Amino acid sequence: MVERKPLYSLTKKGASAYAQVDESGLVIRIDDKTSLPVLITTGQIPNVGDRVDRKHLFALGILYRMFAFYQVLEGNMDTNYLETKLKNGPKVIFPLEGDGDILIASLRLILARLNGEGEGIRINENDKVLSRIGTIDLRYKNPVIR
Repeated sequence: MVERKPLYSLTKKGASAYAQVDESGLVIRIDDKTSLPVLITTGQIPNVGDRVDRKHLFALGILYRMFAFYQVLEGNMDTNYLETKLKNGPKVIFPLEGDGDILIASLRLILARLNGEGEGIRINENDKVLSRIGTIDLRYKNPVIR
């Protein structure tokens, strides 16, 4: 018998149920609360035993990495992108395909570069953002920073 462990949670906007999803995209169970990173989607959550589609699995993987590096607890998935928000920092928009490791590495490089130039997500004693950066959009070949 193989024991499966959930890594991700998936929910529908406004719902109180969370689909607990393992690394392969299999829904293990449905819970009414979770401590895992949560992907909020506009579609229906799958049933136990179903697999999420590849776009949802990709978004869940990105969200999991964002949680590991930046403690991002939730992301919103639209039909074409994943949107997350760094704590006291900019909104980050990801595509729903590509190489997740490269996307996260690109974000880390951008943030490091911005911090080095004094435009980054530096935080003062009162936890207020000193940055003028509102959005980092990684959906394009050349990331867009607003």
